[in-house]
Amino acid sequence: MSNKQRERLSNKTRPIKRQQLAEFEGKRLTWQVQIGRRGRMPLFCRQASVPTVLLKHVRSRYTGHYVSDHVWMIGGEWLSDFQEGDKVEFCGLVCRYGNGEGYAPWEPQDVKRI
Repeated sequence: MSNKQRERLSNKTRPIKRQQLAEFEGKRLTWQVQIGRRGRMPLFCRQASVPTVLLKHVRSRYTGHYVSDHVWMIGGEWLSDFQEGDKVEFCGLVCRYGNGEGYAPWEPQDVKRI
C-alpha cells in the first residue's frame, strides 16, 4: 500500500479532531455525551487499575457542535448511576491528555441524565 493510499484511508477512518478544544483549555464547559462500554486502565506496572468509561458522541451543550466521536474517561462515583446507552450532561474541564496533542473534557461535575 502506498503512502498516498494509507493517508487517504486514515483520513476516512480518523475520528473527529479534538484540536478545536485547544482554545478552551483550562475552562469548564457543559458537555452532552452517551455512555458507552466500561473498562479498566492499568496503573503503575499493572499492580492496580482504575475503572474507565467510554463517552460517545461528545458535543458542546451550548453550540451543539460535536468535538469528538469518543473519549475515554476515568470513572468514579458519578458513574454508578448510569448504564450503557444513557445520555448524560456534565460540566467538564478541558485538559490536555496523552502526549499533549489531544484535548478532552475531564473532572465531571453536576452529572445528570437527559
